[in-house]
Amino acid sequence: MSITLALAALCLSTPDAAAQGYQSLRHGGNFGLGFGGDTYGGGLSGKYWITDGSAIQATVAGGGYVSNGDGNLRMSIIADYLVEMPLLGQGEGIEIGWSVGPGAGLELAANQDTALRLYGVAGLEFDLTVIPLDFVLEYRPVIRMEEDYFELRPINFGGHLRWYFS
Repeated sequence: MSITLALAALCLSTPDAAAQGYQSLRHGGNFGLGFGGDTYGGGLSGKYWITDGSAIQATVAGGGYVSNGDGNLRMSIIADYLVEMPLLGQGEGIEIGWSVGPGAGLELAANQDTALRLYGVAGLEFDLTVIPLDFVLEYRPVIRMEEDYFELRPINFGGHLRWYFS
């Protein structure tokens, strides 16, 4: 419900968005900013299209992590390199695409622990072409490594909601 209200407010704040003739978000130089994350936490998400077929996605996220029993507050900085695959479909006002690629993250904790995360990313992208907005669902298996702790999490999902600026 709150996502719907935020999306409606964003659309109403730029009433001339449809008149500007927004097209595909999938082109080099395009930049989107919004919210995103995975099961480790969420926060600010950005995506920069390097070319029409590749992009860098970054997330600065915060959250608690309790898998190793410490319940400690943590902050993460994550970057993914995405290869944008051909569209799965498109229709009036929407494109459905997908992307795959590797990612890495650095996790900093309040108790001074630091962890490295290595990701695989497979995303399903819903790009609106009437307004410059994308909604992404991701499968993100991860390997998390600390000095004395190792975790393989094959089931990890994430998502993003971003507004694109021209």
